[in-house]
Amino acid sequence: MDEKLTAILHQWLVKGDNDLKTAEYGLKADEPITDTICFHCQHDSDFSQLQRFDFLTSYAVSLRYPDDFYMPELDETNEALIAAQDVRSFVVAKLGI
Repeated sequence: MDEKLTAILHQWLVKGDNDLKTAEYGLKADEPITDTICFHCQHDSDFSQLQRFDFLTSYAVSLRYPDDFYMPELDETNEALIAAQDVRSFVVAKLGI
């Protein structure tokens, strides 16, 4: 893999890691803001092996805008964080970085 592509991939991983950290810190709050936490857990699940995580993509828009107001329960939010962490591990392993 060339250096420029590797640098870009690492930049995207930093962005993704920051989303995961935001979600992790948010869950430790006295009153977790579950819609925002789930938003930070959403990822694009283009890899066929990641289809079981497709539910995360619904958080990209549905939780960001108040059109169809929805506030996830804490257990759903924990599930979203675990799924996002699993997606990250899968992608990093596939990319070999």
